[in-house]
Amino acid sequence: MEVIKEFRWALLVMMVLLLHGSWHSYGCWETERIALLQLQAHFNYSPQFYYNYYWGYYNYYSDDVKCCNWERVRCSAATGHVTQLLFWGIRGWNPFEHWYLNASLFLPFQRLKMLDLGYNNIAGCIKNEGFEKLSTLENLEFLNLGDNKFNTNILSSLSHLSSLKYLYLYENAMKGRIDIQGEYYYPSLSLCVSHNTQTVPLSLLFCI
Repeated sequence: MEVIKEFRWALLVMMVLLLHGSWHSYGCWETERIALLQLQAHFNYSPQFYYNYYWGYYNYYSDDVKCCNWERVRCSAATGHVTQLLFWGIRGWNPFEHWYLNASLFLPFQRLKMLDLGYNNIAGCIKNEGFEKLSTLENLEFLNLGDNKFNTNILSSLSHLSSLKYLYLYENAMKGRIDIQGEYYYPSLSLCVSHNTQTVPLSLLFCI
């Protein structure tokens, strides 16, 4: 009788997980694995080794179904959810290219804490698919958009990300003045905008 009760309980838990939209199998949530493959297509990334000044050599995608084992992906050991995506230089750098991001593709990663999109020729986002879409990612604390081609238009969409603690916008195409006490005020946020051509307080020119 006890065995039957335990079996029913396990079956109930499995049904809840399936209804939730994801089944955590092989160390990887299926919805997140599918989202990673969609990102692979969006970034037009072919698996190969890249060298990153910060992270060293790594290969993002592999044939391993355990997407938590993919080198550009970090997961929580407790839940198996993706918590970090290290996409620095995933497209490489081309001074003549202006590429546009679909930020909505990151929405399946509801436990995401760190997103590194530096050095990717990103000039902005696809219409109606900007960073404001990520306001539901309540765990996102670190966002690196450095070494891209953003202008100050990006700031209005980023102001929706209230959970951010670190925002890096160095080496972009920002011009003019950024009034951090006005329209683009980011409370409790470490903001770095060095090596642009805009006017900002001196404290924002030193990245930590």
